[in-house]
Amino acid sequence: MIHHLKILFLFVTIFLFISVNGKAQNSDFDLISVHDLKLNQTITLGDSKEEVTGVLGDPENIKQVHWEINDVMVNVYKYDHSTLSFLDNTLESFYIRDQSFVLTHKGDEFKVGDSIDVLNTMFPVSFTNMFDKSMVIYFGVEVGSEMKPSIGYIYIEFDENNIITGVSTRSR
Repeated sequence: MIHHLKILFLFVTIFLFISVNGKAQNSDFDLISVHDLKLNQTITLGDSKEEVTGVLGDPENIKQVHWEINDVMVNVYKYDHSTLSFLDNTLESFYIRDQSFVLTHKGDEFKVGDSIDVLNTMFPVSFTNMFDKSMVIYFGVEVGSEMKPSIGYIYIEFDENNIITGVSTRSR
């Protein structure tokens, strides 16, 4: 009986440890709705190729790329030094590396070439928890009345002068 109580106590302790650590990790990053992040005022993840090219024009080139993780083919549209990836005619991800794209979140703007200081008021939790010349902002999903982190996030890179050098979408 004592052996069973020890095992039960061990499981409860591990569960509580994981629960507390999980909550702490989620609070290390800001959560935003995917619909609140826009490229050049109007483009959002999930837009069609036609909607995107209607705003940006035709890309410099289009390349088909195999994404091994999902085992799917995507069309990668190249605009200057940036790329937008489409899966099944839908904007799935982007990697912005030049100043021709302005990103907005609820009316606040930032772009490659800006100081990271512009991100402080927009994403204060992520800004406080920057690491290795980068910061992360998670896309959230509504679960009931609460916003929970999804697997998708924005990864912002900056250089030794604290200048933004790249903004991409990623998933864990």
